[in-house]
Amino acid sequence: MKLQSHCKSIVPDSSEFLLAGADMTHLIVPITSDRGLCGGVNAQVIKASKVLEKDLKGEKTFAILGSKGEGLLKRTHGHLLSRVITEIYQNPTSFALASEIAEELQTCKQYDKAHIIYNRFRSAIAYDTMVDECESADAMQERMAAFTEKYEFEDEFTESLHMNDMMQFVLASKVYSRLLESATSEVSARMGAMENASKNCGEMIGKITLNMNKARQAVITQELGEIVSGAAAVGA
Repeated sequence: MKLQSHCKSIVPDSSEFLLAGADMTHLIVPITSDRGLCGGVNAQVIKASKVLEKDLKGEKTFAILGSKGEGLLKRTHGHLLSRVITEIYQNPTSFALASEIAEELQTCKQYDKAHIIYNRFRSAIAYDTMVDECESADAMQERMAAFTEKYEFEDEFTESLHMNDMMQFVLASKVYSRLLESATSEVSARMGAMENASKNCGEMIGKITLNMNKARQAVITQELGEIVSGAAAVGA
């Protein structure tokens, strides 16, 4: 069975970002792979990242997960790169790894909203490129402050330390699930790419073998003709 990877890019409408104003700082986090030979999974993520960066208003910066994303973005958006985290798939994906990545993302740049761009696994031959958002601790604290003006609580929920821990946990949870989705899409895409590569190699071997057989048959026919001609000349 021939496997073909089908992908669909799903980027939110740019009108959603216009409401945010031009004073927000956006952290764009594309999740790419550390190795190649996996079809267009990295190209789709980078393409969606560029579209999102163009639509967003305010200050924008990139924090790339995976070494392949750096090579695809460095030429056009190198001035916006703030952090590149590589070798994320060297060991099995775990929540501890996602927590470390979330901490790195929070320290690399002060942002108002993070946008995680990843490939969501749909089937062995299909995946969707998605964008997920996560607010920073400061933005959530401002929202909670506006919410608590209407209600009274016995405990103080808007303390910066607790809010920072909670939002870091939320970001780590999202990073963890998106890493799993991206890893699954990468493996399925690589399986399809290897299947196509094996098929192409088989076809190339068949063509070369056919050409070699034709050349060998031509040489044999020529030699037989020379032998027959020589025998006829001797007999005459």
